[in-house]
Amino acid sequence: MVRLYRTCLPLALCLLAAVSGYAWSAASPTIESKYPGLSSGVLRQAVPGVVSGALAEADGMKITSGDLAAQLAKMRSPAKEQYGVYQFALLEDMITSRLIDKEARTWALNNSIFGLQGEELMRQFADSLVGGVKVSDEEALAFYKENADQFGSATYEQMASSIKSYLQGEKVNALLRNHIATLSSRHSIRISDVWAKQQYRKWIQNPIEQARRSGKPTLVKFGADTCMPCRVMAPIIKELGEKHKGKFNLLDINTDKEPVMSIQYGAEAIPLLIFYDKDGKEILRHTGGWDKASIEAGLARIGVQ
Repeated sequence: MVRLYRTCLPLALCLLAAVSGYAWSAASPTIESKYPGLSSGVLRQAVPGVVSGALAEADGMKITSGDLAAQLAKMRSPAKEQYGVYQFALLEDMITSRLIDKEARTWALNNSIFGLQGEELMRQFADSLVGGVKVSDEEALAFYKENADQFGSATYEQMASSIKSYLQGEKVNALLRNHIATLSSRHSIRISDVWAKQQYRKWIQNPIEQARRSGKPTLVKFGADTCMPCRVMAPIIKELGEKHKGKFNLLDINTDKEPVMSIQYGAEAIPLLIFYDKDGKEILRHTGGWDKASIEAGLARIGVQ
């Protein structure tokens, strides 16, 4: 079964959940419209501009470079090094966390719930957002049939409980991601345009962005050494890379060693394959194990013949 790389923690409410699919207003510049791809979450709709004495302001709460430095000091490797380079991702995490905390406190007050704080407050707030999520037998059986090759000789009856638990987690993640996605519609967020521009220049130097701007199609595989489906696919992808050598870029991102990159590109579960065409446009993404014919068909869709 697909190994969930970044599970949705009640404490954090998927603070780093990747978000996509918004319609942007041409009349109001946003971080996404001005610096495409820099944000993977709530800051996509933030407004770039002048922020007095800070890097960002969200509902009157300011975050300074000193705040970022203090947060970095608490981190461990490898996240610490990556967030040190891609500080916009760290800012996004901090703003999301603060706004979620504010909403949780407001929810508790509105519901006359007193005395809650910290993890317990966040857990109950998360439960209020996703309560009642269920997975039917029909959904679980359909998933079993669609991913039969990943279960080996195990029967549906043997796997039903695990499948339902996994699918329920996916539904919960989707609901919480949606809540994160709409944060900027409920809160005023402004980001220093000067700082955002500096961060964008750093971001587009990462290997994936460089590959997307190379004029060649690109296949990015997100995985980890402990992920069995990743290990099964590795020789297949290597073979296809050699077969079509020079025709496309092939990148292998280890989610354990590259946590920030993985989060920014939405690698919530692994293995994840993302196919980009020669113009850098995402054409296809697939989560889970895939056979050689399917991967080669994906390459054909981005122009690799």
